[in-house]
Amino acid sequence: DQLKQLALAHIPEIQPPLGLQAQLREYQRYGLSWLQFLRMSHFGGILADDMGLGKTVQTLTHLLYEKEQGRSKAATLIVAPTSLVGNWLVEAKRFTPQLKVLIHHGSERHQDNFDDYDLVISTYGLIQRDKEKFIRYSFYYLILDEAQFIKNSRTKTTQIIQQLHASHRLCLTGTPLENHLGELWSLFHFLMPGLLGDAKQFRLWFRTPIEKYADRGRRETLIKRVQPFILRRTKNQVARELPPKTEMTHTIEVIGAQRDLYEAIRMSMEKKVRDAIAKQGLCKSH
Repeated sequence: DQLKQLALAHIPEIQPPLGLQAQLREYQRYGLSWLQFLRMSHFGGILADDMGLGKTVQTLTHLLYEKEQGRSKAATLIVAPTSLVGNWLVEAKRFTPQLKVLIHHGSERHQDNFDDYDLVISTYGLIQRDKEKFIRYSFYYLILDEAQFIKNSRTKTTQIIQQLHASHRLCLTGTPLENHLGELWSLFHFLMPGLLGDAKQFRLWFRTPIEKYADRGRRETLIKRVQPFILRRTKNQVARELPPKTEMTHTIEVIGAQRDLYEAIRMSMEKKVRDAIAKQGLCKSH
């Protein structure tokens, strides 16, 4: 709690935008204030909350606030996995209906003018396929959802995304670090190139000493350098603010090919169990 109060003391509290169609929880309100603080300070950052804590609604709230303040003079680009594009559209319509949204997808996508929209949502695959259209435009925000997609700095998609132009950059991911420190460097190289040096310097200063020699001093130095730009809350930390778990039981009938497969497996396993009991006895067949 003391750390929380200290953090709040240094970051001005921002009231949610008037047009927001949602009631933010306390930690989500702090997320909005943190995102605004990054913008005011001209920093990029990683919103790294656990899955299910509302990274999408915090981001949409931040973008709506920017629109209401008259600062977003160009479209914002959100790059997401294909499976999450529909979720962004649904939540934007539900929580921030004032934002005009374009899904840049499908055969008609080349006909759209980004300036006609507040929010352009596309996929990592299409960024590579339509790179000329994206590189030509200067976005207000460039936001990567599931940003671990660019954890490998050598892939073609990552290199194209590095070339996109935007006034502000933001990463959303519940897993900013999965396998090795090089992934963290790739995210920060996208957000604020130079903060952690180039790839060779980072390997020399941090990755090798920490991963190979467990150097605590270098580890603490790295933590201090990136900590202001990463906001991570786990479900355990905000459990008091989350609604009770809802459980719903749906009974379904297994039919057709599924039923036939189930019965075949059930009969086969039943025979194996009976054979085991007959051979070893019940006590040895648990």
